[in-house]
Amino acid sequence: MKVLSWNVRGLGRPSKRHLINDFLTSTKADLVCLQETKLQELHTSMWKSIGSRHLDSFHFLPASGTSGGIIMAWDKNLLSGSLIHSGVFSLTLEFSNRLDNSVWLCTSVYGPNARSLRSDFWNELRLIRNLRSSPWVICGDFNVMFSLNDKNTEIHNLGDLVNAQIFLNELNLIDPPLHGRGFTWTNGQEVPIWERLDRFLFSQCWSTTFPKFGALPSRPRTFRFEKSWYSDENVGALIQNWWSEINPVGCGAFILSKKLMFLKGKLRKWASESFGSLRLHKNSLLLELNSLDSLSENRPLSVDESARLAHIRSDLSSTLRQEELHWKQRSRITWLKDGDSNTKFFHLVANGRRNKNFIPRIRHNGGWVEGNLNLGLAFADHFRLLFGTLLLLLRLPLLVPSVITVQLALSILLVKSFPKF
Repeated sequence: MKVLSWNVRGLGRPSKRHLINDFLTSTKADLVCLQETKLQELHTSMWKSIGSRHLDSFHFLPASGTSGGIIMAWDKNLLSGSLIHSGVFSLTLEFSNRLDNSVWLCTSVYGPNARSLRSDFWNELRLIRNLRSSPWVICGDFNVMFSLNDKNTEIHNLGDLVNAQIFLNELNLIDPPLHGRGFTWTNGQEVPIWERLDRFLFSQCWSTTFPKFGALPSRPRTFRFEKSWYSDENVGALIQNWWSEINPVGCGAFILSKKLMFLKGKLRKWASESFGSLRLHKNSLLLELNSLDSLSENRPLSVDESARLAHIRSDLSSTLRQEELHWKQRSRITWLKDGDSNTKFFHLVANGRRNKNFIPRIRHNGGWVEGNLNLGLAFADHFRLLFGTLLLLLRLPLLVPSVITVQLALSILLVKSFPKF
C-alpha cells in the first residue's frame, strides 16, 4: 500500500490541477492526502480534473478563507473509507483494507500558521486519538518543527518545539526520519531558509500492523566514534581544530547540535581517508608478507626487502590491534567499558535491539496469537508435542496467576528429570 501526502499550495488554476493529476497518475498511490487546497467547495467533476482515475472516492475539508483545505482520496477497489472526524485543522477517516480486512485510521492535517492557534491544533489531534484505538497514521503540513535539525538556521520559538515533543510523547507516536532530503519548505531567497514542516507520524500499533511502512532498501550508517582512531596520535589536535572551525550563532543547544554535526562529517571523511577498510588493508599486508616470505625461502632478501618486511610486520600488528578494538567496541559485553559508556545513544541501541527481538504475535493453528500469556501457552503447546507432556504445565495458571512468559513456559517444559541407571 502506498500513501502520499502533499501540500499543493492551491488548486484554483486549471494548469495546477492538470499538473497534480499527471503526478498522481504516475505515482499510483492508493491513498492521497492533499493539504492547502484553498478550495471552498469540491464537486465530483472538479475532482476528476485533479485526481487520478483510480482515486475514485474522496472526502473534502473546505478552506478557511484563502488558506487551508484538505482532500483525502483513495482507491475503493483496495480500501473502504468512512469519515470519523472533520475538524478545523484536520480530516480523519477510518479505512478497511479489502485484501486483509485490517482497520486503521488516517488523519491529514494542515497546522495553523498563527502561534495562538497551535494549542487548539494539538488538542484537536488528542481528541481524535480518544475516538478510536485503531492503528493510526498522521500526515501533512504541521507548520511547526519537532527538532533543532528541522531548520538550517536557528529556531527562535523553542516553545513550539517543546509542545510538539510533548504531543509526541503523550500520544506515544513515532516520528520517522526523512529520507532523501532534509527539508520540505524553503523561502526561495538568495540565502534560503530551509525547514521541515511536513511529516508522517504513526502509532506503535501502526508499526506492528505495517512493519515495513516507510522502509527503504538501505539506511544511513550509524555514526560511532571508533576507539581505534586513538592509534593516530594527531586525532586529538584534529578534533580541536575542527571544533573551532565553525562558529554558528544561536542558543546553546543549536550551537552544540551544529558543531557536533560538522565534527561528525569531518571525522567520517578523515577516517575514510586515513583508515579505510581495515579488512582490505589487512588482506593487502598479508598478501605482501606472503610474497616476501616466499622470496626468502629461495634467496636472501635485499636490504630494501628486509626493511619492507619489517615495516609490513609493524603495520600488520598495528592493523590487527585496530581491528581488535573495532570489534571489541561492538561487543555487547564490553560496550560499556570500551565506548559509548551509559550514554543516551547506548540506551537507544539497547532498546532497539530489545524491540527487534520482541515477538508481538505469532500465527498458531491458523490464527494470530498475541499477549505474553497466550504466546507462552502457544510455544508450550508446540514444544509439548515435540518433547512430551508435563503435568505441571496444567497447573501453571494456578501457580502463576498473573503473566506466563515465553521463557518460563519453555524452561518448565525443557527441564525434565531422568531416571537413574
